[in-house]
Amino acid sequence: MITESSAPPSTTLHGAIADILRNPGQHLLREWNWKAALFSAALRAPIFFISDHHAAAGQALGAMLTEAVFAAGLGGFLGSVIQRLRDARPLWATALIMLVAIPAALVGVQYVVHTWVSPQKIRGSLVASFLLAALSTGFNWFAMEQGAILTDGQADSLGADLQHIPLIIYRFLMAGPRALFGKGLNSSIVE
Repeated sequence: MITESSAPPSTTLHGAIADILRNPGQHLLREWNWKAALFSAALRAPIFFISDHHAAAGQALGAMLTEAVFAAGLGGFLGSVIQRLRDARPLWATALIMLVAIPAALVGVQYVVHTWVSPQKIRGSLVASFLLAALSTGFNWFAMEQGAILTDGQADSLGADLQHIPLIIYRFLMAGPRALFGKGLNSSIVE
């Protein structure tokens, strides 16, 4: 099922967002993306342990466990949003939502959660978290366009997704150079 995305746009960004707002139970609960939740917790939790290494071991472990629960919960919701918006157009506006708005919202909620659970210095963790959120949201978007990390009726198994991840990572890393040198600067970004 993993293919390079060249499908025509299936929806407008405005229509997709309106659909999510009209049917939040459907898009945020019933379509909660457990694969995105799993990957999010596995990637994000260690950052809080490593960046809080200067704290007592219990505090660093607490920050890591808090982040694991937070990342899994919110990651599943964000994964369902990304899955719903993955083919939305215009591409530039969808990219702005994916790479700026979603990571900023994530870090805002994350700040509240970590401050409430353990008020400590987490500024460095939050900066790293925003950068990772932008990168991981972009990757999830790309992977979902490729047919991976999906949890709808067209989804492959987690095992199949894991087999395809190395190729998807390669394609993701090469997408920028291909856009600049392969297709030119005026390609799909203005769709």
